[in-house]
Amino acid sequence: MQVNQMDSQLKTPKVRSNEPCCAAVRSSNLPKNEDGSLKMKAFYSYLPSGKYRDEMLKYSDLSVLFGKLKYNAFFNRFAEDRLLRGAHDGDSRLRFSQASLGPADTKEDELNAYRIMVLLMLVRYSLMRHDSCEDLPAPAYVITDIHGQFSDLLEWLYRIGGPEHCDTNLVCCGDMVDRGPQQLETVCLFLYYKLRYPSRVFILRGNHEDFELHETYGFYAEIEERFHENAVNAGHRRLAHGLWRMFIHVFDYLPVACVLEQRILCLHGGLSPALSACRTCQRQCERCPLGTVCQRHKAQLAPGALTSYLNWKVRRPVQVGSSGFVSSSRETQRSLSLLNHSAYDFVLSDLLWSDPMHHGMPYMSPNDANWTSLRGWHFNSERQIAYTFGFDAIEKTMQQFNLACLIRGHETKPAGYEWHYLKRCVTVFSAPNYTGGNAATVALVTERCNGIRKRNLRIDLVMFPT
Repeated sequence: MQVNQMDSQLKTPKVRSNEPCCAAVRSSNLPKNEDGSLKMKAFYSYLPSGKYRDEMLKYSDLSVLFGKLKYNAFFNRFAEDRLLRGAHDGDSRLRFSQASLGPADTKEDELNAYRIMVLLMLVRYSLMRHDSCEDLPAPAYVITDIHGQFSDLLEWLYRIGGPEHCDTNLVCCGDMVDRGPQQLETVCLFLYYKLRYPSRVFILRGNHEDFELHETYGFYAEIEERFHENAVNAGHRRLAHGLWRMFIHVFDYLPVACVLEQRILCLHGGLSPALSACRTCQRQCERCPLGTVCQRHKAQLAPGALTSYLNWKVRRPVQVGSSGFVSSSRETQRSLSLLNHSAYDFVLSDLLWSDPMHHGMPYMSPNDANWTSLRGWHFNSERQIAYTFGFDAIEKTMQQFNLACLIRGHETKPAGYEWHYLKRCVTVFSAPNYTGGNAATVALVTERCNGIRKRNLRIDLVMFPT
């Protein structure tokens, strides 16, 4: 098959820079509501009806979908240079459905849209019973930012063991889609694991689980290429056009954070000024601006206070556009000067987009005292959204919520990870060669019991095999 000039532009680049600013991303051409959310019909409006519903019922066995994703040689061995956003240029065309598929037929190499619809319908119902932030037990693997690199995800699962092979919990800190060659396979495998093992697999939301980024970075285009453009009739094209919106409905229900053993906070981006704001000052009715990091009070909140607060401030289903975000230095100053802390509504975008401050050196030891010189809250000028936070902000958050460490993703690191702020925070990036040569890691959180009362949590970083 000849690849034309437009197709060559759609191929995933070998080298990517770190996350660009959000200003260009928010100028999406997709129809929006007045609050900035995507205009969509109800979830069940996109499901097939009539004869198409009867067709879908033939593909309701999700174990077949899992077998194709995890073990089918079509996905695991196909040459990467022949992939075009997940599509292939072989003799077999990607089709919306395969009517001739029977129980004994093994020729269903392509992902079937009907099976994906069944998966999304069940996963959405499962996610509705979860909270925006939950407490989880250790041990757990924490994987971040796969970005559609499906072959690397399979390699990780082979190395650390998937949920079907071991009892260790699996936490995904978002960014399952965009930019990679097989985004659809990646997100479907994570969602299947969530459906099959709801108490041991936890999928958090990343900044790329957002409709405005899909239009720019490839997830929307991949679904259109793989299903809409290859649909066999108008009915299939209509259903395929709504498949991406069904994904958005599911992403809007994803949790934003989890706490391992009430000590280690896992999320995608970073902290919010609402988390470092002193609760003691609020109880004593002291007029303390939101961005002020109080050093006087050292009281700790009750266990579960962090999960309760995030469940109150981030109520799903929700989109970043409708919840609001800080997008300029002027808005940053206005938000950080708020005296009524409960009026601050940008917590969701902060958790998805914030970053630790950069020290400006090629490398700095995690125990270097110079980390303490990075202080306060500042506008995230690199991304043009949310904040960068300093040592005092994370120290105050850790102290009042009785946390030990923050595990996050969101940033590519040459070594696959980077410790920050005297090991109060670690950035983990799990997609190898994302920028043309970076390593990749997965965090393993384990628990050691010393006697009956004392328990120590340990964070080990598992490197991707080279």
